[in-house]
Amino acid sequence: MRIQSVILLVLLGFTMSSLHAQKQVNIPGFGTLPVTKSGDNYQVTLYNYGTFDFRGTLNPFDLETSVTVDQLKKFPGYEVMSNLGLKDIKLKVSSAGLFVGAKADTDKNLKVLFDFFNIKAPYVIINSKISKSSFALEGILDFSREPVVAEVIPPAGTELHVEKLSMLAGAGTDGANISVISELHMKPTKWDPALKTKFELAYNLRNQEITGSGSMMDTWADPFGLDKHLKKNSILFTNTAVSFG
Repeated sequence: MRIQSVILLVLLGFTMSSLHAQKQVNIPGFGTLPVTKSGDNYQVTLYNYGTFDFRGTLNPFDLETSVTVDQLKKFPGYEVMSNLGLKDIKLKVSSAGLFVGAKADTDKNLKVLFDFFNIKAPYVIINSKISKSSFALEGILDFSREPVVAEVIPPAGTELHVEKLSMLAGAGTDGANISVISELHMKPTKWDPALKTKFELAYNLRNQEITGSGSMMDTWADPFGLDKHLKKNSILFTNTAVSFG
């Protein structure tokens, strides 16, 4: 009887210890989930995406772990993330939600896009907010202090002065496509000033295809230097559309 009592007390102690180590956290997009503490790690099962061991604190609620892209296979947006050439991937959970943060290598599947805009940054920081069934991915490069100049058609003097480049993907994204929004000043020819322009592009990460359109938001006066042949300001373009592929 004494041996049985000791065994019962030990089992009860283990059970109480296990219950004591398990807590609950509320993650926006997932609801309330149990967290089990094991040593310095906090183990969380995120819906059907998998179970992950995090480091950090529960008060304040801020946990983080390193993962590989293969560990994101069940996540919404995986097709986009797996084609971005991600490295240094961090999975984070907090009272703000579940996030994937990483560096996207610009010398791989983003190479054509970055070469087109003459952007030499070795990587772009990508952040993706994840919920049970959707995701919102964003990567932004801001050159407003020192615009990047891309010479598109050298003989004609066509240039793009890139000020901001935003890469976006979300629940409605098709396959490995991302949306790219560029804020820039476009110099149509060597005779023209740089005109404020906005491009909205579709970029396929697999086949490197870029298609899109844009519009000049400035008034294009004296296009191509024609004023020297015509009456001054006889030609003015406003809301000029630009498209390419």
